[in-house]
Amino acid sequence: MLRHSVFRSAYELLYTPLPPRWKRPAKPLVDVGSDRVGTIAGGLITAAVLAAMGPRTPVVLVALAMASALAMAAIALRFHRAYVTALVASLRAGSIALAQEEVQDATTRQTMDDLDRSDHPRPPPALPPAASLPSAPAASPGP
Repeated sequence: MLRHSVFRSAYELLYTPLPPRWKRPAKPLVDVGSDRVGTIAGGLITAAVLAAMGPRTPVVLVALAMASALAMAAIALRFHRAYVTALVASLRAGSIALAQEEVQDATTRQTMDDLDRSDHPRPPPALPPAASLPSAPAASPGP
């Protein structure tokens, strides 16, 4: 039950930087295609480990799960940078328009704030008037 409510709503945010005309063809590919390919790959790997490892199966499966988790963490960090880059490009190009109040996730909100600041730079603060410096002592005339 949680998989279809939390997980699916979480990756719905991935579609934010896409213009509406690209969202429709991308959703079935990601929603169904990636999910099913991952399920099949996980099943095949588990079956191969069960067939080949015998009594060491639990240790190997735990090691594979840990290695997969580390790989996914590395991919997630790279993906985050790519997501922000695509979001900024889409916002600048005007291919998507988001209102600040409808944005739910922190990454999109922060990206929009950063983009607003960079597109509308504030003038530098006015410098205070220079304090009058004491005048240099006059040179005395020579003898």
